[in-house]
Amino acid sequence: MGHYLWPYHRSPDPNDSPEVQVLCQGVRQHYVRLDEIIGDMVAQAGEDATVVVMSDHGMGPKHTKRVHGNFWLQQHGWLSTLQTNGVRSLTNADNWLRRLGVPRDKLGRLMLRLPNLARRQIVKKAAKTHSTSVNTDQSQAYFVPIYDNVAGIRINLTGADKDHLYQKIRQELQEIVDPETGEAVVEQICQSEDYYHGPYAINIPDLIVIIKPDYGWGYQLGHYSSVVTKVIKPHLLQGDHRLDGVFIAHGPAVSSQTEPLPNLSIEDVAPTLLYLMGVPVPSDMDGRVLTEIVQSNVLAAQPIEMGQPLGFWPDPEIKFYDEIISDEDEEEIRLRLQALGYLE
Repeated sequence: MGHYLWPYHRSPDPNDSPEVQVLCQGVRQHYVRLDEIIGDMVAQAGEDATVVVMSDHGMGPKHTKRVHGNFWLQQHGWLSTLQTNGVRSLTNADNWLRRLGVPRDKLGRLMLRLPNLARRQIVKKAAKTHSTSVNTDQSQAYFVPIYDNVAGIRINLTGADKDHLYQKIRQELQEIVDPETGEAVVEQICQSEDYYHGPYAINIPDLIVIIKPDYGWGYQLGHYSSVVTKVIKPHLLQGDHRLDGVFIAHGPAVSSQTEPLPNLSIEDVAPTLLYLMGVPVPSDMDGRVLTEIVQSNVLAAQPIEMGQPLGFWPDPEIKFYDEIISDEDEEEIRLRLQALGYLE
């Protein structure tokens, strides 16, 4: 609903076309029905039940601009390239575009203005050239995709050299600006060890870089007019995820709040639910009990009890699904995902 119909998550306007008005009304009716279903569940649970509503993410419009990460690293001399066949060469499609004075992000608009014959000649020439890819072995640093506006940077150096480049990249990232607005695009830079731990943390990139949700990361190398460019091809999806989601709690132990609470994390939901159910919170569980939503007299009468660690992944060599999920469970999950449209 949010992905495909995001522009219609609003009240219809009298100036809207009849089709748009129907879509806006339909989206609203969908959420009204969901609210009714939740209301029925709450009523059946009774007044003494604690109700928690949460979403695993928020929603917003799809990004309209792209930040070319690997292109940016290449400009700073931190990224090495090679042809897709593994041979270094200057005779690739983007160097050909550079000689024409046409940035990659402007090519689509230019093609629309050219006669059919000229378009065919350009496509034929481009098809004969080699594309450029990242040489991860020889690069000092390169980007790793995570999500639309979230990317990782892996640094290939060690010791003092790695620390120096790490600090330099952090500093330079904050200088990336949108040429149209003059505003910085990077919202947050995180060190991987601040967020990830455990036997698989070694696979996480050294830096996690979050840009503003109006922007998406791009990883393809090429000749661009700027590090930040507009998205030329329209997205099939019109809405996409946001970090800030929904958290609602109601019940006898829950204190009233007049303002949204800051600094909540999705990791906090599980330990908070365990506490509200009177279950000890495993000492190695991520997140914290949201004491700010619990009435003070309840906290005094029911202190947080920490339980034994779960040791969830005791052996890094054993994959999660081999250890936890049976073949029957995996098939049930597959069927549910298929019913939701995530699998074909």
